[in-house]
Amino acid sequence: MSNRTTGLIIALIAITALLLVIAMAPKQTIAPSYPQQIIRPTPTPFAQTTLTFSPTPLTIASPSGSIDVAIDTGANNVTAVQLELSYDPSTLTNIKITPGDFFENPVIFPITKIDKTKGTISYALAIPPAGTARKGQGRIVTISFSTLMKAGQQTQIGFLPKTLVTASGATQSVLKTSNDAAILYSPSQPTIQLPSQ
Repeated sequence: MSNRTTGLIIALIAITALLLVIAMAPKQTIAPSYPQQIIRPTPTPFAQTTLTFSPTPLTIASPSGSIDVAIDTGANNVTAVQLELSYDPSTLTNIKITPGDFFENPVIFPITKIDKTKGTISYALAIPPAGTARKGQGRIVTISFSTLMKAGQQTQIGFLPKTLVTASGATQSVLKTSNDAAILYSPSQPTIQLPSQ
């Protein structure tokens, strides 16, 4: 045999041996990889703040009275509140608004307007420029008024859709709910003393 033939036989034996080693090797199965399910906490809805009149219903016994607008921020860090309210100017007059205790040293915006003809109130206040956003419950404003109602008559003060609450980290109003207030005029009856016998 020639050297060339011997070389080919050796090469064929080497290739055959290599194929046998590969064929006899234990087979490894590769488990398919699935993406792991990531469990994320349920996001908290960003709008959690409520505005309510307190008390409601309000019963007044004299021709004047006052009612508070209370706030509960939930998880929101509130920075400002813009109140847009409606009332019946034929039943309530001499409306005055004073800031409550929720914001410390609040900035009162110059949009404050009480329209005695339409019966609307615009009032906005916020934390001072170097102030800290507030969370919790408190009184935003107190609304004082005189009434033109007759005994037993009822009226309302309500929130208009433009009412909003701003909070740090939120680009939209965080106002979740608000309620209207019923005001009932029930003057106290004078006590009649009967003459003693």
